[in-house]
Amino acid sequence: MRSMSVLTASVVVVSGSFAHGNDVLVTVVNGANATNGKAIAAFAYDPVNDRMLVTNYGSSPFSGLGAIRLITNVSSSQTATDVLSEGQLQLYYRNNDTNRSVTTPLISGFLFNPQTVGSFAPYTMIWATDASLTRLPSSTTVDPAATKRFYRFDPSVIPDTYPVNAITTLTTLSDLQNVVNTSNTSSNWGRQFAWSNDGQRIYHMDTSTAFGGVWKLNPLTGQADRLVAVSGANTEVAVLNPGGGVDRIVFRGTGPDEGGLVYIDHDASTNTTSSIGVLLSRDALKDFLDQGDVIPTTFSATSDSQGNLYFNSTNGTGTVMRLDPQGRLVTLVNRAQRQAFLNDSPNSNTLRMQVRQIVHTTAGTIQQLLYAENKTQSVTGINIYKVGDFDRNGLVDSADRAMFLSALTPRGTPISSEELSNKGKYDLNGNGSVDWKDVKILQSFLGFQNGDVNLDGALTLDDLDILGANYYTLGGSADKTWAQGDIASLDPLATVYNATAADANLVNAVDVNLFAHTWLNVLGFPHLTLGQVDSRGYTGQFRLDVMAALVPEPGMLTLLGVGMGLVLRRRRGV
Repeated sequence: MRSMSVLTASVVVVSGSFAHGNDVLVTVVNGANATNGKAIAAFAYDPVNDRMLVTNYGSSPFSGLGAIRLITNVSSSQTATDVLSEGQLQLYYRNNDTNRSVTTPLISGFLFNPQTVGSFAPYTMIWATDASLTRLPSSTTVDPAATKRFYRFDPSVIPDTYPVNAITTLTTLSDLQNVVNTSNTSSNWGRQFAWSNDGQRIYHMDTSTAFGGVWKLNPLTGQADRLVAVSGANTEVAVLNPGGGVDRIVFRGTGPDEGGLVYIDHDASTNTTSSIGVLLSRDALKDFLDQGDVIPTTFSATSDSQGNLYFNSTNGTGTVMRLDPQGRLVTLVNRAQRQAFLNDSPNSNTLRMQVRQIVHTTAGTIQQLLYAENKTQSVTGINIYKVGDFDRNGLVDSADRAMFLSALTPRGTPISSEELSNKGKYDLNGNGSVDWKDVKILQSFLGFQNGDVNLDGALTLDDLDILGANYYTLGGSADKTWAQGDIASLDPLATVYNATAADANLVNAVDVNLFAHTWLNVLGFPHLTLGQVDSRGYTGQFRLDVMAALVPEPGMLTLLGVGMGLVLRRRRGV
């Protein structure tokens, strides 16, 4: 089990009434403490000491502002201290030679060691990947030997001059050139890395043409190996644990896999790497997001010790999702919720994601996904509740189901901005609607049957009664939801429900047939009798459709009456 992935600590998040109607997003470290007004770059959280170090993108080479800031008591009374100025960091880039020029600091990965590495105890050192460039003295030419790509930062050393004791260079651009045998200097290390399952290796994605692919880095020696060459996979990688000492490295698909998530398996004991496999296909992700032809684009990803994968899609609605070990997808937050939380329009990035454990005042112990919110230059947390725990009490019960049913709207109906505060949490795929698709997502977690329209966990004739009360021949119009019996469209066994289908939002024979399939074939319940049908008071076309789907042939003959019986007898020569 990958214990390093979930950052655990006794942290309390205050729960209460939110003016923006959003109990999912919380500000963990505000912009003033995190960056003092500069653009947030990356951060590292230490759950043992409840501290965080935050880096930023500067605008003035020797401004004196903190390029790296330390925030102590993250979960209580925070104190922010400049640990390293931008001038000091750029002197490190320059090898203490002010005749050299450099680009703005571009720290992209910045994480504590979650397990012991060499002589370094957990959460005592920070490892960083960097996309900055250093040039030769008095020249505009890039110096690969001086360009730092991977280094170690000691947060216990608070330098007041050049940080010779604070930073240890591990890998340079020149080292990468030697691996791929090129003199090219165009590399891009602008994404966060991920630790291996045992915490002894680092995996990182370079997104350039010359160096593109997944790299393995030794956190002690800096040795770099490119495991697979991939161009254009501009994503932060995540590591899952398939067992057997293997690291499953997940990243954005390219080419034929564009829009999906792919992986390679690396076995450090044998130093072997598999070919690229598909973890989540583009079509499966598109079907989940329900945004038509929009192709998902993942920029950020991370994982936890339970085998959950967290990732975003910056296209369409800009959602952050979770894929669990059972293959179930759910949206944790969408762009509309971020917009309501920020009271402003954010961009779609939710980079540098890290998972920690918190204690919520009503939901109990839950996980919280941290990310860098560049709209406010803050570190923001996404509270991860149990799927279906809509009242946030740590349980999924009848009250939650009732809340969900009341929030349902006909297929394809968008949530208005006025409704977002009340309905945003029920939008389980983040497409801006709360409808049949969200029911199917909830179903994958709670396991209720097709036809269980009241969500009481049991398929009974009470559910069939609800279908009958909303049947299209009994005054039912095309505005029905699952709660009224609209459980399918066109093909009763189809997994896709098109919002533009002819029978969308209508309760008809398709829904009765799916109920019958579940009743007879999935649950193995017996056919209904004519007496049962009569006792429920079913009439008209609904009665006919129920008889056809749930009552065996003799019952149908009785229903059709003497006239049909006479016809049958004449045909038989009686």
